[in-house]
Amino acid sequence: MKRNTTQRMAIEQVFSRHERPLGVDEVLAYGRELVESLNQATVYRNLKILIDDGWLKRISHPFLGALYERTGKGHHHHFHCRECNRAFELPGCALKEDEAAPDGFVVEDHEIFLFGVCPSHLCDCQASENLTFSLIQSFEPRSPISRTPLLMGHGYDDDFVPFDSIEDVVGKSFQHPLSEAGA
Repeated sequence: MKRNTTQRMAIEQVFSRHERPLGVDEVLAYGRELVESLNQATVYRNLKILIDDGWLKRISHPFLGALYERTGKGHHHHFHCRECNRAFELPGCALKEDEAAPDGFVVEDHEIFLFGVCPSHLCDCQASENLTFSLIQSFEPRSPISRTPLLMGHGYDDDFVPFDSIEDVVGKSFQHPLSEAGA
């Protein structure tokens, strides 16, 4: 018989408070707010017990790895916010498995992840799209091989953010105005 420990009750409370899939690090951080002595091994051990008991299920996120969520919510999918790096639940499913699979294929299960920006970060994302960028005319090499110019993004709050290439900034091919082709 498994005993209901303070740590397990804290972990259950974390999932009850946060109605979205959580990673081990999130469970640990939120759980430590309730039980300071909670450690990673205890979280893993209790997640396994809660999965075996049917209280939690494990989902495999394409970028975040293993996430855990409460059972009993019916079939649903997930949304990943690229700004806060969190997964959220999406109600229901619009996919018709029998129409989605090619002839001769048998669908056993499916999971859909949508990627974008959650409402909490939408304003931040729109502001970053309005950044003005300036190319610093310093051709100091970043490495012995690369002579890529230093690119900086000038933000609305006067912070500078480095970029590896102009393609990172504008998302398309860029011809430097001082290059031979541009002259």
